[in-house]
Amino acid sequence: MKISKRKCFSNINNWVFDLDNTLYDRSICLFDKIEIKMTNFIVRKLNLSPEKAQMLRSQYRKRYGTTLAGLMYNNEINPGEFLNDVHDIDLTVLSPDLELGFKLNSLPGRKIIFTNGTSDYAKRVIKHLGIADIFESIYGIEEVNYIPKPNLRAFENFYELDGLNPKNSAMFEDEERNLYFPKKAGMTTILIAPQCELEISHVDFCIKDLKRFICQVTRKVF
Repeated sequence: MKISKRKCFSNINNWVFDLDNTLYDRSICLFDKIEIKMTNFIVRKLNLSPEKAQMLRSQYRKRYGTTLAGLMYNNEINPGEFLNDVHDIDLTVLSPDLELGFKLNSLPGRKIIFTNGTSDYAKRVIKHLGIADIFESIYGIEEVNYIPKPNLRAFENFYELDGLNPKNSAMFEDEERNLYFPKKAGMTTILIAPQCELEISHVDFCIKDLKRFICQVTRKVF
């Protein structure tokens, strides 16, 4: 999409990125591997059939923000055990993205990752993408006390930890629900999605191609 809201980026000096399906294309299906491991974990721990485990995983994610949050609240699952298990996946499907690195470096200011995954997993992903040196800070679910996006408290914890001012920050996400509270706090919000037809009040920009969008931003705003 064309960048027409010049004022949305003229004061931005913090660029906050989600990780999965945001810094790499969803067609890679990396997060699908994590979802399979989540289901298998529930099968083992709660002695459920794969079908019931998958249904429970989906219900927890919808109600609590993440599967883990639901398991912690309802089933007293140890978060460390769960996270270590589900993030133990093969990352060789990812390859260095030099173009993405160049585009990210062209954004003036700090680059930050804020993910519902673990910070260790995020570090491994961006290492495979060849962009590890670009990000100043990485915040995973453990850093915000295992409170997941889209919960307001997760964002409050994130702002406090980082000292970030939402009003001079932009956030990139692949889930629109995770942009509601950032927008209310004053962030410029960018949704990365396959379909961008619908108008969403808490989404400033809906895009399909992150690299193309950054190119438009840097060329037309800064």
